[in-house]
Amino acid sequence: GGGGTDTRTSRTRVVIWSDGFESGDFSNWNNNPSDWTVRSNGQGDYGGQSVTVHSGSYCANGHDGNGANDYLIKRFPDLSGYTNRQVSYWWDQQDLDNWGERVTVYIYHDGSWQAVRNYQANDGDQRTDSWDWQQDTINLETLGISDWTDVRIRFLCRGSMEWSDEFMLDDVVLSGNLAEPKPHLSNGGVSPGSGVRADTFSYTVTYTHDTGQWPTVMRVYID
Repeated sequence: GGGGTDTRTSRTRVVIWSDGFESGDFSNWNNNPSDWTVRSNGQGDYGGQSVTVHSGSYCANGHDGNGANDYLIKRFPDLSGYTNRQVSYWWDQQDLDNWGERVTVYIYHDGSWQAVRNYQANDGDQRTDSWDWQQDTINLETLGISDWTDVRIRFLCRGSMEWSDEFMLDDVVLSGNLAEPKPHLSNGGVSPGSGVRADTFSYTVTYTHDTGQWPTVMRVYID
């Protein structure tokens, strides 16, 4: 005998984790890097310019003040119960226009870090205004991830120790679709039983679902 296959894979779109730095610190992240800080709206950045945050009251401000690689890292919650997983964020870079000056975004999965974005340019000023913010989205489904239980993101700010070499970050959002629970065929029976000739057979199936929903389609095959 055999049974049909439930092909439904996703349903509700949800925010799995997010941070707009409204705590005023990096308590929602896994480290507290020395060359990153949280700025309030209107506060001066590393270069002394007034900051306009993307939303809320705070944003993150990265600066490579010691000439070494400095990372802001977040380990995501277990993502194995989701589909269509992606992470988005708003960003602005300032004066990253010399050789080696950059912001690189990495995704950690299956034991190693993978570079997925690299920002290196100067938008023409050294201040973050409301119109400077840009959004980027990383589709995690395209990265060949096998182990969804340990996925992380990190932002690297690499400058040349000039105060104007900066990166602004705000409203980081990790989202996905809740994986549709698979139905469970708990038991069934056929009457009359094996070896009996009859004009009519009765087949009974007891069907259960994790969310208590009835199936939209069910196919039963009897050999």
